[in-house]
Amino acid sequence: PGVRFLHASWPVDDLMKLYLTDTAPDRFVLAPADVWIEIRGARAEFRINRLDAGEFIFRQAVQEGRAIGDAAECALDASAGFDPGGALARLVGEGLVAAIFRGADGDEA
Repeated sequence: PGVRFLHASWPVDDLMKLYLTDTAPDRFVLAPADVWIEIRGARAEFRINRLDAGEFIFRQAVQEGRAIGDAAECALDASAGFDPGGALARLVGEGLVAAIFRGADGDEA
């Protein structure tokens, strides 16, 4: 809970960070660009993190309850340079994994 994912065609995270920090640059150009955003937190405290496509797809698939292997395959389909071991280590290191269990077919989920 408290983790959401958003794929946008505009860098809305940059705009939100300006709004939330109450800063206004003299000039702000919002140009179209694909961004993969992870929003963590609840109530008054949250963080906005920009991820690359592979990491985003992996994390979103894990959150949806997909097996780690399936999530890694989806991420590799989107990004050939995706590192499944590193992505899993970051997920655990950031405290985003509550439990790892074996599914009915023996896959870890």
